Amino acid sequence: MSDPGLEKLFRRLSKNLNQDKLFINREGETQVVHLEAFGQNANYEPNRFSAGTVDFDFCANGDVLWADPKPYVIYGILVVEGCTLELEPGTRVYVHGGIVNSEDGPYSDGNITVGPTGIILSNGEVDNPVIFQGDRLESPFADISGQWSGLRLASTPNGGSRNNVFSYTTIKNSIIGLRVDSASQVTLDHCQIYNTSSIGLVGIHADIDASNTLIHSNGSHGLQCSYGGNYNFEYCTIAS
Repeated sequence: MSDPGLEKLFRRLSKNLNQDKLFINREGETQVVHLEAFGQNANYEPNRFSAGTVDFDFCANGDVLWADPKPYVIYGILVVEGCTLELEPGTRVYVHGGIVNSEDGPYSDGNITVGPTGIILSNGEVDNPVIFQGDRLESPFADISGQWSGLRLASTPNGGSRNNVFSYTTIKNSIIGLRVDSASQVTLDHCQIYNTSSIGLVGIHADIDASNTLIHSNGSHGLQCSYGGNYNFEYCTIAS
């Protein structure tokens, strides 16, 4: 290969190279088509065919720990309600986005929503962060925003999601990075939120404590705080 970039990409992906052959027989003549595709094993949530659906059963068996070295690929909207979702260092979450047409009109698919009785604990480390991004891993999509909907800490009239923590976590290439609804609460420590087609971090009468966090390359605001709330930002950079 003459292109060093392609050669580097091939070396990185060659361990996940799948090869097969397709034999086509017509009028006594056989043609062989060689097939090659890059891929990797993954955990699908809830399954590979759930795009455009809402998974309300994610917490059916109680608290959930994601610690598998294989990535977690989410199809549709994943609802964390009634349990704690904990992510160990190095966990990769790939969210499949797209436009869904429903009875109420079109909407952007690919979302993780934490309900008022749900908690998310993203326990990345400095050399082993947790990563949330779209599921298009080809190099042309590395910096493309708006590939999936984003993360949301939701609320109802009875309250919001509390005690959420993101440490050494990257959220990228979504529409909105993280939305914190009314009465919801989150702590961000050494996080990055970037390449969003809209706002990076949204607080709507929310409680947000952020330290050493970088928010940049956002299509709209880097940070939006609306209708009051409690906000504390220490040693953060917001560049949009």
